[in-house]
Amino acid sequence: MEVPQGQPGVVFHQAAVYSNPALLVEILKGSQRKCMNFTDKDGRTALHAACLGEMEETADSIKCVTLLLEAGADPNIVTSQASGKRTPLHIAASTRKYNITEKLVQYGADLDKLDSSGQTPHLLAEENKDLKMVEFFMFKIEERAILRLELERDLLEACSDIDKLMLLLRKLGFSAINCDYKETLLYRCVKSTALQNEEVVDFLISRGAEGKANQDTKETPLHLACFRGYFEIAVKLLKQFPWMSSELTNDNELPLHSAAKQGHSKLVRLLLNHDYKALTDQKSLVRDSSKPSTMSKYKASFKSYKGELPFYIDQCNINSQTALYLACAAGHTEVVEELLDYQPRNGGGAGSLLPNGSSKPAIKVDTYTVEGRTPLHCAVLCGHIDIVSVLLRHGADPNKPLQSLGHLMAQTPVEEGQHKRFDEQVHIAPTDSSVLYAAFQRSDSSLEIIRLLLSYGARDVDGKVLLSANLSRNKDVISLLLAYMGVHRDQDSTINEACREKFKRLLLPMVGMKAGRQASGRRWPSL
Repeated sequence: MEVPQGQPGVVFHQAAVYSNPALLVEILKGSQRKCMNFTDKDGRTALHAACLGEMEETADSIKCVTLLLEAGADPNIVTSQASGKRTPLHIAASTRKYNITEKLVQYGADLDKLDSSGQTPHLLAEENKDLKMVEFFMFKIEERAILRLELERDLLEACSDIDKLMLLLRKLGFSAINCDYKETLLYRCVKSTALQNEEVVDFLISRGAEGKANQDTKETPLHLACFRGYFEIAVKLLKQFPWMSSELTNDNELPLHSAAKQGHSKLVRLLLNHDYKALTDQKSLVRDSSKPSTMSKYKASFKSYKGELPFYIDQCNINSQTALYLACAAGHTEVVEELLDYQPRNGGGAGSLLPNGSSKPAIKVDTYTVEGRTPLHCAVLCGHIDIVSVLLRHGADPNKPLQSLGHLMAQTPVEEGQHKRFDEQVHIAPTDSSVLYAAFQRSDSSLEIIRLLLSYGARDVDGKVLLSANLSRNKDVISLLLAYMGVHRDQDSTINEACREKFKRLLLPMVGMKAGRQASGRRWPSL
């Protein structure tokens, strides 16, 4: 039989409305198979048409419904508001089409979908006083409730196998996709698979999966995709659920934090450059907190930060660590560059220039953590010289001190010994110190990092680095410090070694005494 040509999907409606299974078989063999869920101006699919086509169900109409369901037609698409927001099951139940009703339920039609008047298919049968239909629905509602308890584990474990998942959802009804489990099927799908299972994600989204977060951690599927580096899945999630980009976990972390700390620069770029504003006409970016039970309801608003982002790029987690800090700590140079090179599309927050002529970053470079460290401090302490270079080039201040416990406690009175206990738990220095001194204290005394810091204006304000280098006889550091101070080593004259040793024996006990007194929390005059 020749398939009529025309607008994709229309031929499905023609075959279904005239209950022509032979034509439907031919259409399903061709390229238009993918258009089986095409909706007309009233929101009706071919499945709606098959349920509406005959006044009473016939063998051909039942066959058409069966063919469509076996081919993967969605039994839960609702018509437009003007057409009553009805599913095929609403139509079959209200027109006493028992075999078609049974087929729809067999293939996962939802029993609890409401039409525009707030009626489920079951309530429509009661309204029609159709006892046979009412008994059928009561039996199926009870059966599915029992099955959901029995098959919950199987359902969650099937998230990486689309065939098994489809089979279970047909038994339970597709509304099980959004059952109030601790982890939704969409979340579990992203979490459980070792590979990017895009097919399952596409399927779940197409069947109305909601983007609920994990009930315990508040992580969304997008957090997981960004953490694991699933770029294609992240693209799909952002397109369907753009608001996920601004969701915070219990640790106060955005998906941006997840991508940054794992080194996924491509995902960081996606999150920063995604066109969120263009989606506001179709989808909202701020969840409606007044309707916590309905994840699909969102306010039509867009809370914009720098560069029209729906999230704060300098968002700190519970440890006051930004995405930039986490990337620096993990040594992800490409991510650091992505974050620092980001400039808002609308120019908001940009415009000022650094001394080297480059644009000032939109992101804050010198944000302190609860431990009193900036991203630059972290990079220096970890020995990430490439990141140190990138941060300094983008305006990081090399003279910001590593903050002491007293500084962080805002000079509030503390009981005797409390400084020590707090310091042991959080590892905070008893006194403020320079990043230059932190670089010198590294076991390898990284000369290149010290040279880099000095070239960007780092100062040895209290002479601590020079003194320590002298006491430890680190000639390379001494020469470097003196060179940047404008003093050059005299190759012809040297310090008398006997005098140096005498000076060292005199000074070391005094330095040790000072360190002990400062650790006790008391204030003493400087040496």
